[in-house]
Amino acid sequence: MSGKALTTPVAIVAAGALIGLGLYLGRARAPAGDGVVEHASSAAAQVNPRPVGPPTFTTVPQSQVAAEAARALEAQRAALVERCWNPLARSRPTAKPYRCVFTFTFDAGGEQLARGVAEDRANERSELGGCVSSALTSLKIPPPGANTSVEVPFTLP
Repeated sequence: MSGKALTTPVAIVAAGALIGLGLYLGRARAPAGDGVVEHASSAAAQVNPRPVGPPTFTTVPQSQVAAEAARALEAQRAALVERCWNPLARSRPTAKPYRCVFTFTFDAGGEQLARGVAEDRANERSELGGCVSSALTSLKIPPPGANTSVEVPFTLP
């Protein structure tokens, strides 16, 4: 092979090595943060600067999260009775109350991530489960500080 034939591959390898070295050294000197550069001339950056780091929360005991979820669920009781219980109570006024246990999962900020329901097998009004599940809106509780899952017993009326 001639010397000219080897210079092109050597040049490609050398250029790749220099680019990689530049990226490595440039990253080592980058300022700490999320990688977003804001310009000083940006009106949004001057009026509403972004907070440094994520918000901090204290972790709340699971029993307190369950109590907060029960309060938020209780706040929807009147609407659930009106929409789900009352129409069925008119047709069968002597039926026993509807019982279930909700499982709620909340994120660190108190937003509901998931909800499940386990119905009591002795329910005479099992058709209420679908109505209650569709009528119940997502719960919002004070921030627990970590993703938390709790069980909350519930009875209608």
